[in-house]
Amino acid sequence: AASSSANDPFLQLATDGTWLFARTEGTLNGFDARLLKIDPATGAVVAERSLPSIQTRMQVAGTALVVTTYARDNTGGGVGVITIADWTFTPLPVSILGWATSLDVAGDTVYLAGNFSAVGGQPRASFAAVHRQTGAVLPWNPRANVPRGLVRAAGGRVWAGGEFTRIGGQRRRGLAELDPITGAALAWNPDVAGLLAGGSTYPGIANLE
Repeated sequence: AASSSANDPFLQLATDGTWLFARTEGTLNGFDARLLKIDPATGAVVAERSLPSIQTRMQVAGTALVVTTYARDNTGGGVGVITIADWTFTPLPVSILGWATSLDVAGDTVYLAGNFSAVGGQPRASFAAVHRQTGAVLPWNPRANVPRGLVRAAGGRVWAGGEFTRIGGQRRRGLAELDPITGAALAWNPDVAGLLAGGSTYPGIANLE
């Protein structure tokens, strides 16, 4: 489980059921991301690591944390893995032209969503998937028509949220279920929309959990 808030110094919390993980930015060397492993019983910080990154996101994946990064000089993003046991960080050999704002992990697949146009040198419009061990770009390619987004995966299913009106080759307003292999939009379609002042609507999902 994970939660985040743009107004708190700790921008994200997650747990694997044993440890509590916290991510904050802007308090170490200017803009480094600081990742902490905390004993939930005592509150003691048992391990910490800083990454020269902004717009960092993390997701628990078994015995590891999968982390997205974005360089402070705006040259691009990446994906890496922190092993929970020894807190070592291993970057995957894949680049993101832009940055990820959301990720989820299903098996060896890391689903990414954000403000990017390419991953690993391959065109990807705001949504992409890479292999958790190798960093290889996978065929999953929903091609959303609006930048930025959110992604969640569970039980063999994948959902995307955002401000899009078209994704996976179909008309979808703000929320869609996507084929976990290809990224094609499935029949599931709540057709949600946000409400603006004055009663007009816009397609928009701000959070998926």
